[in-house]
Amino acid sequence: DSIMKSLRIRCQLFLYHTNLCVVRVLLLGILAGHFHTVQAVALVYPVTWGLASLSFAGYYYLLYYRNPMQDYNCLSAMQGMVKKNDHA
Repeated sequence: DSIMKSLRIRCQLFLYHTNLCVVRVLLLGILAGHFHTVQAVALVYPVTWGLASLSFAGYYYLLYYRNPMQDYNCLSAMQGMVKKNDHA
């Protein structure tokens, strides 16, 4: 359980650093190099925030809605609860 939490935290940190550091620096370099305006630099921040939001939404979708083992464990736990209540 703690290993899975550690992997989840590492994945979240990777997404954070990729979107808000690497992508932001690349976009700043490209846009500032071509346009030389404050508006081009200011455009980078909402774009990277949006990309980070989309990537985190995709991550949580894959983690909580598309993970078959998690669904199976939840389903088996619910079935165990139903069986206990039937015998009571």
